[in-house]
Amino acid sequence: MTRTSLLILMIALIISCSAGRSYDRVAKINDIGIECLKNKMYQDAVFWFEKTLEIDSSNEAALNNLGICYEALGQYKEAMKYYDKAYSISGNSIIKANIDSLNETLENEL
Repeated sequence: MTRTSLLILMIALIISCSAGRSYDRVAKINDIGIECLKNKMYQDAVFWFEKTLEIDSSNEAALNNLGICYEALGQYKEAMKYYDKAYSISGNSIIKANIDSLNETLENEL
């Protein structure tokens, strides 16, 4: 997906969710972040996942996805902060795997 088509998708989603229910808005905003993440637009993805958290501060998917973004950006301390927060909310095994993987990366860098 090109950056232009992604921006058009983002605008369309924002317009469509502006009058929707809170849950629908959260899902749509998070989806924009996921599209950015898939396209390795990590800074853009961070923006959208943070927007998701402004509406739902305990959204474990957005927290985990922020961890993924920060890890990809090499900001490991920030990544771990978000992974830990997501894991404390849900105990999700995928999030735990992300934590373990990051810990392994950090150990290999020593």
